[in-house]
Amino acid sequence: MIQGELAVRVRDTDTIDFTVRSMARHASRVRHVGIAVVLDGADRVVGVVTDGDIRRAYASDIPFSEPVARVMSPDPISVPASMPVESVPGEVLRRIRRGGRLKADIVRHVLVTDLEGMLVGIYDSLNLFAFADRRHHNVAVYGTGPLGLTLSAALAAQGHEVTVGAGREEIERLGGGISGLNEPGLDEALNRGIEAGRIRFVSPKEAG
Repeated sequence: MIQGELAVRVRDTDTIDFTVRSMARHASRVRHVGIAVVLDGADRVVGVVTDGDIRRAYASDIPFSEPVARVMSPDPISVPASMPVESVPGEVLRRIRRGGRLKADIVRHVLVTDLEGMLVGIYDSLNLFAFADRRHHNVAVYGTGPLGLTLSAALAAQGHEVTVGAGREEIERLGGGISGLNEPGLDEALNRGIEAGRIRFVSPKEAG
């Protein structure tokens, strides 16, 4: 993940004093070449400007004295800093499919933000390709005792997709991240796997 001075802070992206030219100059100076993040007065992400945006502005004869809002891409894809890096490619694909307006081949940068929406860093496409290249598997686990649930949580933490065979009453409880076992940290680990979409509980028949 790229970190450092990646952002430009502006109070209003429509103001004339923050122009396409000033953003282009900033993007050329930051460590992560090719992108600059625009923040509002509260330091929350409001958009990004990439080198592609600058080129398109030039090709469209948009004056570089225009406000940056003319070329800025609002609502960039972002993921929480707490998300394991191996989960990022899958989450990006889900966002693309859900949004409908984006194509995978134009997602070159993914922002990383904290719980307050503050910028933490950026994943670039090379990061994403590296994560996506890791070999993960679909795994079925039978049993919801200490061994079965601990194994499921550990496999999910490594990026595997885990299907756990459980009884009807157990499915609802476990789906809420409650193991019912006195195993320190197990409920938290299960919740992380469930929230990341890597653990699901089904009937033994569905688990195959």
